[in-house]
Amino acid sequence: MIRCDSAHEAVSRAIERVGSRIFAMSPIGVGSGNRFLNELAQRAKRGDISLSVFAALTLDRPKPPEGNPVLAASYRRLYGDYTTFHYLDECAAAVASGAPIPDYLTYHSYYYAPGLERRIPGMQPDYLAANFRDASECARERGMNMVVMKASFLNGTFNCGTNVDIMLRAIRDVKKNGGAVLLLENARMPYTCGNADIPAECIDYVVRDDEPLFVMPHQPLTVLEHSIGSHVAEIVPDGATLQLGIGQMSDAISFWLARRGRSDINGYSELISPGFLYMIRNGVITRHDENNVLLTGAFIVGTDELYRYVDENPYVRMTEVHETNNQKFIARLPRFHGINSTLQMDLFSQASSESFFLEGRFIQYTGIGGQFEFQESAMKSEGGKSILCLRSCLRNGDGSPVMSSIVPCLHNVVGVPRNKIDHIVTEYGWRCLRFASIEERARAMIELADSAFQDDLLGAAREMGLVRGGYRIPDEYRCNTYESLLKRMGAVARDYTLPLGSGIEFDHHTTPEELALM
Repeated sequence: MIRCDSAHEAVSRAIERVGSRIFAMSPIGVGSGNRFLNELAQRAKRGDISLSVFAALTLDRPKPPEGNPVLAASYRRLYGDYTTFHYLDECAAAVASGAPIPDYLTYHSYYYAPGLERRIPGMQPDYLAANFRDASECARERGMNMVVMKASFLNGTFNCGTNVDIMLRAIRDVKKNGGAVLLLENARMPYTCGNADIPAECIDYVVRDDEPLFVMPHQPLTVLEHSIGSHVAEIVPDGATLQLGIGQMSDAISFWLARRGRSDINGYSELISPGFLYMIRNGVITRHDENNVLLTGAFIVGTDELYRYVDENPYVRMTEVHETNNQKFIARLPRFHGINSTLQMDLFSQASSESFFLEGRFIQYTGIGGQFEFQESAMKSEGGKSILCLRSCLRNGDGSPVMSSIVPCLHNVVGVPRNKIDHIVTEYGWRCLRFASIEERARAMIELADSAFQDDLLGAAREMGLVRGGYRIPDEYRCNTYESLLKRMGAVARDYTLPLGSGIEFDHHTTPEELALM
């Protein structure tokens, strides 16, 4: 291992070692080695090297709410020193100016930050369709010869911190094939317990760089997320083992599990997000597993509070996605409940969770991640359930429905086929479709849809022969309207817009005068 004074020096040494054809992997989310990627990109831009980058959830600086100069100032302080991947910034600037996106490197991904292809049209031809668990094998097969990432350091040992996921395997693969491993030692990166340490013999070049870690701000919850969260909390029992994602849906589910008094739950998830810490703080996650652990995960995205919590915490075990997303392990867990979200479903109950069509054009919106594994594996756990959450339609700002997310038949990438569908939740209720018939699936999807689209869906179901001629939509489901949600959840949504907080520690990034204004 060689300690270098700069990313420039480390990259120079690595190129001298592996040659001018570089296929560099960087972790998903927080641990991304963007300083190294930017140095590599500069050389590719000059024509010194041929560069392919393999990364996921490459995070940009969040934008503050419009019209709030106080929040804008806080965001500038919080994210001002965060290093983005400059190539994506260049691509966005090119699109804004009407120029073609730069082609001096190839950006591969298996999971886009939501909306990347809409922000930078033309990126998606190089997207690689791979499950999270298979991503390291995908990179190896395509010639990966470099790993660049942030890491923590404690008592002489480097540690993957927020990103064990596929990175330990990628590091071993790169070293086995004569490649180079470059680390950004970051004092802010948590040292995580479990299977997170990086073997010393696998490390080539280290640069000290203590830039702030990415912090994910929470988004306000509406009656839609609160309604879905309340329905999910009806399904999840005490004593469950829980997998959960990140974002508004996750925040709402965490809040409602606590509000309904759920307890004796253990966390087992590819992603550890702030919702898990909220549930630990509020007495939902209290059960230790056979390893005396409250929470098992593969990667972490969240807040400074979450990063501090997991630091040297023996009750949080980090391991590879080859374990967290593996049916062999999940099937042994008691009452495993895998909770994920999807973008679109059809009357057959097929789900599309990573893409959609817009005006005839395919949009790769995010990625499949580990969703399919969790859907399938939860059904093999004794007492387990897979739960797929769907906003029933797209809406205007006033809540009025615009386009149904439940369609007659998907003309899109199917992420979860009908035979792997278990529990479905929309803002209007939930259904168990495990081993359901064709008609039971079609009726359930119609009855979970917004009433503005139910008649069209029923007509399509009859035309396709999915339901018997005598079926009529029951009156109790004819009131699936935004107004009914406001009546049921309006007060809760007003009182608990940000039940997990903002995600930003304003005391550290705001002046006393600004705090007073806020």
